[in-house]
Amino acid sequence: MTARLVVCLLALAASATVQADEQLTDNRHKDWAPVISPDGITLLFLSEQINHDISRLDLSTGEISLLTDDPAREEHVRFAPDGSRVAYLVTTGLDTHVVVHPLPDGPPRDLGPGDDLEWSPEGTWLASRDASGIFLLDPDTGDRDEIAAAGPGEPGSIHWRRTGEELLYLHEGDIWKVSIQDRVRRKLFSSKAEDGRANFRGFAIAPGGEHIVAVLDLSRLSLKSEDEGLLLRADSGERVRLGPMHSPIWRDGDTLIFSRGGSIHQMSPGGEATHVAGSNNSADEPALTPDGEWLYFSARQPERRTSGGLIRPKYSEIYRVRLTD
Repeated sequence: MTARLVVCLLALAASATVQADEQLTDNRHKDWAPVISPDGITLLFLSEQINHDISRLDLSTGEISLLTDDPAREEHVRFAPDGSRVAYLVTTGLDTHVVVHPLPDGPPRDLGPGDDLEWSPEGTWLASRDASGIFLLDPDTGDRDEIAAAGPGEPGSIHWRRTGEELLYLHEGDIWKVSIQDRVRRKLFSSKAEDGRANFRGFAIAPGGEHIVAVLDLSRLSLKSEDEGLLLRADSGERVRLGPMHSPIWRDGDTLIFSRGGSIHQMSPGGEATHVAGSNNSADEPALTPDGEWLYFSARQPERRTSGGLIRPKYSEIYRVRLTD
């Protein structure tokens, strides 16, 4: 399957650091969750057309093709550090498995049950989890090595430190760490320090590893529509509120990119948030090229006014914007 590379200029109330959003897909389906290859040439994203599959966009040509095409539900796509393969979760019925897919065209290898996944920095292991705990998964053989007991977690609830010596994960709403070498684990940050009913929903580790931004789920505390961002300083234990935030990622050690109010923003922790993309049209799931120059995200197109009233599109498309300093 091929598609046009469509350029769409959107009206932005943006700062001088951004250009116009560029629309990359236009297929009247739900496209979301973009992921960039380590070389910045290939974009993978989830696409709900007939099935719930992974699509591939060649950024040099604009050509789009399907990486997967089956009745199962694929999600949580992650490139290996060398870009030679991707791992993702496949759900059939009530069963979710980890699959590794060599590029460009497979064949995919089913590595067995798992509800999350994240490549180690050198690509030797996949970290995953299931109902019994956190384990390391050999991407070539499927061999498993359990390293910590933990309750179930949503995809995106485990992250490696850059050195590959420790794994951080969510357990019972708090952030824990476990040493890969000696398997010693301890709680790093408690969500209950904010409120006994709060939980961390997800988190992102700064490149240097000293700072963590966690998303605090406040749904049981108020009727807020967005979660709260919380900067956690591992060296001092300091906790700083950052305001409403969803899907945070680090552009570098000093800059965060995140979704807020249906648009994408960036900020230095402790500074003011600046709008960089989207325009109140459900922009979310930001992804950056390795050099931090291009920002990709999913968003619904703006509402259309017709004789029958406002029509809000049910589908979403993939966009990008070039970030300049």
